[in-house]
Amino acid sequence: MRTINPARCAKSPPLHHPRRRAPRRVQRDGRSTAGFGTAGAGPDFLRQKQPVRASGAGNAETPGRAGNPLVFHGGGRRDTGVCWKEKSENRKVWLKCGGFITIDNTEALTAIDVNTGKFIGTNNDLQQTILKVNEEATIEIAKQLRLRDIGGIIIVDYIDMAKEQDKQNILALMKKELKNDRSKTQVEGFTKLDLMELTRKHICSHKE
Repeated sequence: MRTINPARCAKSPPLHHPRRRAPRRVQRDGRSTAGFGTAGAGPDFLRQKQPVRASGAGNAETPGRAGNPLVFHGGGRRDTGVCWKEKSENRKVWLKCGGFITIDNTEALTAIDVNTGKFIGTNNDLQQTILKVNEEATIEIAKQLRLRDIGGIIIVDYIDMAKEQDKQNILALMKKELKNDRSKTQVEGFTKLDLMELTRKHICSHKE
């Protein structure tokens, strides 16, 4: 009488985690016709995950402008227009009017320089042009101090202002903008060399 091995007759256990190759196949087939990065390629669920521009930022075939982040629909990435992280790391920061500021950190202090850049003004009044650049620079400087958590002694070299009233307006504007800063700040005012001096306490303890 032949003995039958029970192990050979037993059924193999079911596969609880089968390999799912269909999505890869669909993704590959949907990409092969239109090319990667095209917003209209592939099935609906893939089309929703394609990178697109923000409203008014250009056509959908170019996923975002160079240097700006992309986000996807449904919790993904979208072109935000301005990369705040890159702006907070650059030495040069452009202003809306066309001027710019440069931020240089040293062990002793932080030096910020204001320049007219591409801005030439809308009239022949040079002092009004200078005042506009200095005003926009003041607003941006206060923002950058918070964004970069700059602390210690801060020296701002504004474009030379001939009118004393313009200096006082810039001084008042700086104090107003720094009221939104949750860190302790103190504006000392303009020195004899027409440099604005202020101090700020670091928020992050590791920068002390």
